[in-house]
Amino acid sequence: FLYASEGISRLYGIPSDELVGKTLFELGASAAAELHRHLDEIVATRQPFRGDLPCHVSTERMYEFIMVPVINAEGAVEAVAGTARDMTERRQLESDLRREKAISDTIIESAPGAFFMIDEEARLVRWNKALAKETGLAEQQIKGSSILAAIYEPDRAVAAAKFLAAFATGYAHMEVRVLTPDQGLRMFLKTARRLSVDGVPYVAGFCLDVTDRKQTEDTLAKEKAFSDALIESVPGAFFVVDTEGSYFRWNSYLR
Repeated sequence: FLYASEGISRLYGIPSDELVGKTLFELGASAAAELHRHLDEIVATRQPFRGDLPCHVSTERMYEFIMVPVINAEGAVEAVAGTARDMTERRQLESDLRREKAISDTIIESAPGAFFMIDEEARLVRWNKALAKETGLAEQQIKGSSILAAIYEPDRAVAAAKFLAAFATGYAHMEVRVLTPDQGLRMFLKTARRLSVDGVPYVAGFCLDVTDRKQTEDTLAKEKAFSDALIESVPGAFFVVDTEGSYFRWNSYLR
């Protein structure tokens, strides 16, 4: 060391004036070898270095080092100046954040349908791959786009009102049509629930394709209407009973 600040003094627990003239190896720095390697690179390339290195004095801590060459009039590196900032807590928080995001991403991607999260302008701020498939849009096209854009135009007003209701009351659901790129017009059940992130309101939810169910329901309704008409056209009484003798179908003649 040619000079040592009070910060370096606190790091090693040694007065600044006693650090001057000492090497990293003499101080027993756990990252001494790696620091010397970076110092040699700075001298050889005359380029600065910035990166994290572990330092063990009383406990293991992670420090961010910034080191720059001091070049003399002849163009040679005569010294290296640097700073070291304790980043242990910050790096731990960043690691925790990455872990939590990985968990939430896994949950979102494993959902049995599309996931969305929108702001108060109905702009998408988070989604999963299923939503990209549903809309046919690339990732860069989805970010910031309106969730209403993918909804079949005649259903957009209803969807917009439902999303507003979710922001106002906390929850809403809807069945709307979406023009998909590979299957044409499909019916989706969309749930929408309000949440707050750092005091900012959002609405998040899932989309399930209910086209087949709706088609089955419509077919069933048509078949029932047809069978009702047939039963009513019978010239007399018509009935169906179960094995217990209970009526479960009859025409108006028996009323």
